Amino acid sequence: MDAGFLRSVTHSDGFEEISKFPDVTREIFALDDGGLHVKSAIFSEYLILHHITSEDIVESVHAILIEAVKRKGVRRYQAMLGSLMRFSMLDRILKNDPQRSQLITGLYEQLRRDVDINSEPLFWLQYSILMTTCNELEMAEEFISTAYARAAEIREFRTFQIDTYALRLLLLVEQEYSEAGAIVRFDDIIDKLTRVRGMIGESSRRVHAVEVLRGFEPFVVARVSDLSKEEANSLVYHLALAMDDLGQLTADERALTGSDEVGASLARAREGIVAHWSTSPLDQRI
Repeated sequence: MDAGFLRSVTHSDGFEEISKFPDVTREIFALDDGGLHVKSAIFSEYLILHHITSEDIVESVHAILIEAVKRKGVRRYQAMLGSLMRFSMLDRILKNDPQRSQLITGLYEQLRRDVDINSEPLFWLQYSILMTTCNELEMAEEFISTAYARAAEIREFRTFQIDTYALRLLLLVEQEYSEAGAIVRFDDIIDKLTRVRGMIGESSRRVHAVEVLRGFEPFVVARVSDLSKEEANSLVYHLALAMDDLGQLTADERALTGSDEVGASLARAREGIVAHWSTSPLDQRI
């Protein structure tokens, strides 16, 4: 961290503070080009996990994010913003606290009051992930919608991360909470599946794109009897396309992503649809 950022976050002079305990701090911190950084990330994580209270962690994360979002045009602060805002990161940092979900919820509630944080699409994505973890699926859907709304306000914002999670959430909601009858989110599921398929060919997004496809098999098991014939035909078709996309990956790419296992899961989902409609054959276009 540069001196100005550190002062904004802590409301004190970091260099003055470490100078009070030179024998200790020289083993922990290093000064470089006017900035201050820790020498060991492993040691830092140990201190965070075992010697800093959850309340102090949350307070510090809040202060860092509020200042980082003001500087998000600078790459390192953009990376800091994306990292510390992420639910999985916060969940790991607070893993020793049984009340961590409530603490993270409280943090997000504070953050949403900040105009700059509120305008960040990926903040609302992370809030949606938290709500899913808390089994608050209605709020999770609401926050994903907010993420898309915020993204629409930012020129050239690419929604890859939101699309991937949105597909997972749509499948989960329809699988777990929809009453028997029409699958009201079917068109959205197909739309997001098409977007996710486009990510399979991109190395930076492939792992997440492949992983989310695992959600189709439990969705089909739970809702196959509620698919109309047209929906069943459409899903069989799009699942076959996804299987074909996975089949085009190299051996190394398949090993890295576990795509063979995912492809087998998609095949079972597809076969389950066909079997259900065996008395009224589907128009299998692939």
